[in-house]
Amino acid sequence: PHTVAGCMRGSHHAPLMPVSLEHSTPSRFDGPPRVVGLGFQITDGRLLATVTLGGTTLWDTEMWSPVGPPLRSSQGTWNGVDFSPDGRTLAIAGGEGRVELWDVATRKKRRELSDPAGGSSDEPALATVRFSPDGSVLAAGGQEANHVTLWDAASGRVIGAPIETHPPQLGGAH
Repeated sequence: PHTVAGCMRGSHHAPLMPVSLEHSTPSRFDGPPRVVGLGFQITDGRLLATVTLGGTTLWDTEMWSPVGPPLRSSQGTWNGVDFSPDGRTLAIAGGEGRVELWDVATRKKRRELSDPAGGSSDEPALATVRFSPDGSVLAAGGQEANHVTLWDAASGRVIGAPIETHPPQLGGAH
């Protein structure tokens, strides 16, 4: 008998690599990690946002209990998360190439920002999102496509063309 080595993160395209049973270490894998992103609200540190397959949960850090039910995405999956520097907005990077901006106090979605680079990719998912220190710019990076898109946080307009990044052996950002 043989088992097959596979991959657990990133691309799910892997070579078929038969190995003998005595040289294998089988493990159970039932999907992506449960927590795929998290971030603290830094204005007063009283909230923690965790991103899971079931949505994004806001946690009260004094009681360590959820603050309401999880926020739900129209994108199916979310990845990265970041609070704005003033703590009033939560940005969540999504599986369909959009960043959702949520009002923390009302728990309502304010708007969605579409990644222009996502439309030309077979894998439009965004892996990470961050506000600039002054909160004026929002940056999101692709999960499979190596790029970073910048938005004006107030207007939602894209700032310039996406920054294409490359692995170190190919050079840096362009």
